[in-house]
Amino acid sequence: MKSACKIEDCRLDSYNKIKKIITLKSIIAFRLLYITHINRHYPDDVCDKILTQSEWQALYCSIHKTKIVPKNPPTIKESVLMIAKLGGFLGRKSDGQPGMTYIWRGWSKLNSIIELWEIFNDEETYG
Repeated sequence: MKSACKIEDCRLDSYNKIKKIITLKSIIAFRLLYITHINRHYPDDVCDKILTQSEWQALYCSIHKTKIVPKNPPTIKESVLMIAKLGGFLGRKSDGQPGMTYIWRGWSKLNSIIELWEIFNDEETYG
C-alpha cells in the first residue's frame, strides 16, 4: 500500500476523501496480491483465472505489437511477466520474478490499454 499505491502522496484534506482512496487502492492492491500469489502456486495454469478475456487479449496484443489474438490464452506466469514488462520489468534471466512495484505500474498501464481495447473491439460498433 505504501510503496506501490503511494497513499502518502495523495495529501487529501478530509477523512472521507482519505477513506475513499484507501478503499479503492486496497481493492486494487488485493487483486494484484492475489495475482502474484496465484502466479507462485499455479504458474502453468491458463490466465483466465486471473484476467478477463479483454484483459489478457489487450495485454497480449500490446506486448507483442500485433492485432492478432491467439486462440488460447497465455499461462499465468506469461501474463504476470507481460504485466510487469508494461511496468518496466526487463525480464532478464538473472532478474528473477517481478516485484509488486513493477506489477503495479504495469497494471496501471494495462487499465488504459484495456479501455482502448474495449472501445476498438466492441462488436456492437461493427454490427
